[in-house]
Amino acid sequence: MKVTAPAHYALFHCLAGACPDTCCVGWEVVVDEESARRYRGVDGALGERLRAALETTDGEYNFHLSDGRCPFLNGENLCDIHSALGEDALCRTCRRFPRFEHDYGAVRERGLSLSCPEAARLIMGAERIAFETHEDASLEVQPNDIDASLYLELWTLRRALIALAQNRGHSI
Repeated sequence: MKVTAPAHYALFHCLAGACPDTCCVGWEVVVDEESARRYRGVDGALGERLRAALETTDGEYNFHLSDGRCPFLNGENLCDIHSALGEDALCRTCRRFPRFEHDYGAVRERGLSLSCPEAARLIMGAERIAFETHEDASLEVQPNDIDASLYLELWTLRRALIALAQNRGHSI
């Protein structure tokens, strides 16, 4: 599979408690099945909190928010799960955000969401947004129902819009 990402993608690092905002407020925290299973097995007080916060809505696991906040976001705006169990213990949503991926047949595109202040700083502060593409034979191409002619039209339009955005003769 061909994988394309902006050059600044690999530069992103979460600011954690130093962030002027937090992605742990006002957003639903979807918990993948593997993480939910792992959380059910955690011992002690944190395990009790994990089991109490984990709920199922429309067939998806998520954390029940408390006043719009993730129940594991502490007073220093740090994650108690990350602090106690490490980054690898975070659910897929928390490990990936603000990163995202979209598959278009044999092409995977990666990006960063502008809703994250640090991602926005990287994107908006770049003199020019460059993209890097590489082949990743470990990724399996999934069948899809993408309209090939529409995809090519959108791809052409997208390239034109990126070129326009990169023209520093125009202001944002």
